[in-house]
Amino acid sequence: MTALSIIIPVYNVGDYLRECLNSILQQRHDGVEIILIDDGSTDHSGEICDEYSKKYAEVSVFHQKNGGVSKARNIGIEKASGEWISFVDPDDLLGPDYCSFFRSIEGKNYDLVFFSLSIFSQKGGQAEKRMQDKLYTGSLSIQKGIITLMRNPDNCEYFGFTVNKFFQRDIIMKNQIRFVENLTYREDELFTLDYCRYISCYFTSSKVLYHYRIDVEGSLSHKEKPMEEIFKYYDCFMKKTQYFTYSPLLSMEYDRALHFLVNAYNPTLPRQEIKKIHMRVSSLVKNQRKYLSKLRKTKVFMFIYSFPPSISFPLMEKVYQKIYHANSNNKKSNINTYLW
Repeated sequence: MTALSIIIPVYNVGDYLRECLNSILQQRHDGVEIILIDDGSTDHSGEICDEYSKKYAEVSVFHQKNGGVSKARNIGIEKASGEWISFVDPDDLLGPDYCSFFRSIEGKNYDLVFFSLSIFSQKGGQAEKRMQDKLYTGSLSIQKGIITLMRNPDNCEYFGFTVNKFFQRDIIMKNQIRFVENLTYREDELFTLDYCRYISCYFTSSKVLYHYRIDVEGSLSHKEKPMEEIFKYYDCFMKKTQYFTYSPLLSMEYDRALHFLVNAYNPTLPRQEIKKIHMRVSSLVKNQRKYLSKLRKTKVFMFIYSFPPSISFPLMEKVYQKIYHANSNNKKSNINTYLW
């Protein structure tokens, strides 16, 4: 029986892929399968996938036309046979205790396990990000824990990664949880938000098991996102957040959503895209204002949006422009200067 399926989406990472795979295979634990999804690579990544698949029985590879990291992970989920699923990025490394730690938690009644990680740079810098060893049980505890995972002294969004977790495959399959395809912005966070709707407990570990590489040339995280993708993320975020009930969590999330929308504004955007920002800000302020009560200027937002769109949109655009130009002139300035 396969205990753990490690899913790795692969796209043009020939310079790093062998190192990544070797960091897993050197542990050689029975019951672990490695699923490589070659997402239409144009370098030699696909050949490396085939090489390892032929050499190691626990490695399987599936080639597909380029469809994005979310689609690749979804295919991996469908191919997985393990009781648990984890996700690894092909330019990262696993720590030597990854599989042995998994074995230590395998028989425990956890629905989700977070583990700590180190973040290292191409230039040689490295920092460990450690969580507390803690069990969160019950809906309220889970939601309180999400706040800590997003806002903490380490300034690390542990919740937003997918690669620092072990997920129960049955929960994923039973509830049809999948990554939002054609989305490369915070798709990991949306997946985990969706997953947490269906769990009764999770465990966070201080054990550093994953080494996350940053500053990789061509990384999706460093590319500017098209506005349609930003709107798609926001709409999915709002849909998944509505299932939570803990007011401090909702306040944090809706504050963040408002900041996200307003900072998406750029005076060079097409008029239609600016209008889409307006419409979403208007809906958020009107429908979730009780969670935005700490914003000093919420009343200003409410006053502006009490007018018909023909009046409110031009007024709101002046607010956007003020924030945009302040941020452009002073990199330390942000929306908090104007909203809090």
